[in-house]
Amino acid sequence: GARRRRGSRRSKGLPRRAHTKLLAMVRVVAALAATALGASSSMNPIRRVVSMLQMMQKKVENEADEAKALHTKFMCYCDTNEAKMSKKIQENEEKIPQVESEIKELKGQKEQVESEITAHNSDRAEAQEAVDKATSMRAKDQKSFEAEAGDIKANLDAIRKAIPAIEQGGATEFLQSRSAARLRKLIAQAQSLDDSDRDDATAFLQGGNSIQPGSAQIVGILKQMEETIAANLADITKTEDEAVKSFEDMKAAKEKEISAATKAIEVKTGRVGELAVSIVEAEDDLKDTGNTLDEDKEFASTLKEKCSTAVKEYETESATRQEELAAIADTIKLLNSDEALELFKKALPSMAQMSFLQMDESEKEMKQEALQALQQHHTSKAAMSPYLSLVAFALKGKKANFDKVTKLIDNMMSSLKKEQGEDDSKKEYCASELDKAEDEAKEHENDVKGLKAKIEQLKDAASAVKAEIADLEAGIKSLDEAVAEATEQRKKEHDHYTKTAAQNQGALELLEMAKNRLNKFFNPEVAKSDDDLSFIQTKQLKSAGVIAMLTNIQTDLKTEMAEDEQEEKDAQAEYEKLMETSQSKRKADSEAITEKSGALSDAEEGIAEAEGDKKTSGAALLAVRKTISNLHGECDFLVQNYDLRKQARDDEINALDKAKAVLSGADFSLVQTSSFLTRRG
Repeated sequence: GARRRRGSRRSKGLPRRAHTKLLAMVRVVAALAATALGASSSMNPIRRVVSMLQMMQKKVENEADEAKALHTKFMCYCDTNEAKMSKKIQENEEKIPQVESEIKELKGQKEQVESEITAHNSDRAEAQEAVDKATSMRAKDQKSFEAEAGDIKANLDAIRKAIPAIEQGGATEFLQSRSAARLRKLIAQAQSLDDSDRDDATAFLQGGNSIQPGSAQIVGILKQMEETIAANLADITKTEDEAVKSFEDMKAAKEKEISAATKAIEVKTGRVGELAVSIVEAEDDLKDTGNTLDEDKEFASTLKEKCSTAVKEYETESATRQEELAAIADTIKLLNSDEALELFKKALPSMAQMSFLQMDESEKEMKQEALQALQQHHTSKAAMSPYLSLVAFALKGKKANFDKVTKLIDNMMSSLKKEQGEDDSKKEYCASELDKAEDEAKEHENDVKGLKAKIEQLKDAASAVKAEIADLEAGIKSLDEAVAEATEQRKKEHDHYTKTAAQNQGALELLEMAKNRLNKFFNPEVAKSDDDLSFIQTKQLKSAGVIAMLTNIQTDLKTEMAEDEQEEKDAQAEYEKLMETSQSKRKADSEAITEKSGALSDAEEGIAEAEGDKKTSGAALLAVRKTISNLHGECDFLVQNYDLRKQARDDEINALDKAKAVLSGADFSLVQTSSFLTRRG
């Protein structure tokens, strides 16, 4: 009675699952004990029951080992992935401020370089403005110098004509020339002469009689003036040469500054483009890192929750299994005790008559229990799976062979486990391939973004180069037009000079003929056709004035012709210098166009190459996306229903396992024993 009470208390404390199994086990024990009454005295039916319980105990222990191995593997997966995710999250959390700092630094560098480009543009503009301003001032100074030098040279020319004329006694002829008028004006303005010398020289040039021709005093005054004026010419010429050299040095220095600024602008403009691309890439990296961090945190949270749930479920199942093992162990101990054996010896003979009638019913009950174990895993609304239906059909047969049914169950359980293994492999394959495809898609997306930025940069560079080429071509066109206009102007000026020189030469000859004609009448003794009459002093008062006027006109005309010739030479020299400068400028601009055309060609080739790469990356991206779509079509149903399918298979395997456990208690040798006992009766 005490033992039964302890058993009752233990049964009340068992979990529902263990208690149910124990009740089923007790029913099997009772049936087996009842059918063992007619066995020979050497056979102990209780031993058969204990053996079956020991088999159940071994099976539960094996299930515990398998569950422990699976739990250990899953916990290893949890620990490994939690560590990986924790490390990855930490890395991304550390990476985000680094990338943000990098973006800030890149933007600062870009702003700095752009500021430097602005400064270079300003310096270049200032240098160009200084060159233009200095060139304008140099042109004015040169014009002023040429005017002053020309005036000084004219004064020297007048003095140098006067000195030999006075020394050779031709002062009268000289006094009637334009040079004498210039000389009179020069002496009146000369600050280096004292009043006495100025008065004497002025009186002489006005035709006074106080100073006789050939006077050494006048010649000395003029030579002194010649030295002073020549020295002044030399000084201003030296000053002009120094000014020209200073201008050339300044211009060279400024042009060097302009060239350096231009080169710096080109280099730093390229650097700005590179920094812009780097900023875009860094911002994309920051966005991707943020998205990855959010996904990793969500996965880590889900993983932690699943792992925690798995631990709790394993602990619950382990506790239930331990209670089940304890119940089986207690039952084995109870049945193996000497008291139980003695009790069964006394009790079993009295039950021999009952076993006879119960034998057929026992087999039916075992079939019915097996069917019930199968039917517990589907509802009335849901159809039984093909595997369970096949076993149920076999159990319903009147001549069902338990060994064949058990073998069928083993085969079906093996098939179900194989299908589950295929689902596991398929799920792992889908996850791996989807991750791989998504990584490839992200890589191609980054490539496309980078190529888009590169194409925009190259297009901007190409547009800038095109604009520069257009400016250079417009400059060359304008320069060619200016050269053509200057050439046409120079041609007209030369034609005018040639025509004017011919006319002046004709006028000189006509004047000479007029003087000769007058001399033939008024001065027959000096009349001649070829001799120069410029220095012949005519003494007849009646013709002297007219001939002197003709001589003055000739002198003025010769002076004008000399000035025209000098102007023609200067104009031609300026034209040649302009042509040389224009040619150099045109050559430099043409070379720049060639160089920039090469750069434009490189940029266009780069654009074409980048477009091709972009197209290739886009095609690859489409292919990867198609692969992802196909994978989703192939895998989504399995992934979404994996847990349901796995649970369904586990339920089926569990049902088959229970049915097998029920059928394992059937022993047809007992049927033969029953027949033997019947014959004895």
